[in-house]
Amino acid sequence: MKYIQHRVIALFIGLIWLSTCATGVLAQGTNSPYSVRVEIRYRKQLGYQTMSPQGPTSCSVFELHYKVDDGSDRGQLERVIKDEDRNDEDRKMGDDGRYYVCSFFIPDLHQDNKVTATMKIPLNSMATQAWLGGPQAEPPAGARRIISIETKSVIVTQDAPRPTLVFTMLYSLPPVREAPVQNRKIDIFKKP
Repeated sequence: MKYIQHRVIALFIGLIWLSTCATGVLAQGTNSPYSVRVEIRYRKQLGYQTMSPQGPTSCSVFELHYKVDDGSDRGQLERVIKDEDRNDEDRKMGDDGRYYVCSFFIPDLHQDNKVTATMKIPLNSMATQAWLGGPQAEPPAGARRIISIETKSVIVTQDAPRPTLVFTMLYSLPPVREAPVQNRKIDIFKKP
């Protein structure tokens, strides 16, 4: 009986030691449990850029620029994630019924890091050209694809170790053409 108790205690201590070691490795930052998921979504009526082996996709149109503020005086280095920097599973454009969704991940963060993310459409041609599929796959004349709010921030905390920032692509309003104003002189002192 004592033999079994010693084995159980040894096994329990071993499991505690392993979980402590694993937590120590995660806290060092290489495989940090802190990350930010960044999504760019848009209505499916706006179409998609191209067809890939995984299905329709527009993810290559977007670039994620981000800075991580760790609270030190070292300054913030801007980093960029492009479509080709993402792994194959992340490159597949999601579909949640009404929206297409492209996801980007900012890994290896630490607790209390402030992440400032900016989503961009870097090529002007991508902002205005016709896409495939969808009844509104081409922006109206004079309009372009834009990100509604280009820059957002979030702080990674113990309570929210993997927050998500959501960006939305839509069409800008076409420019409004005003009717020319005719210059007419009105004599307000003239009697009728």
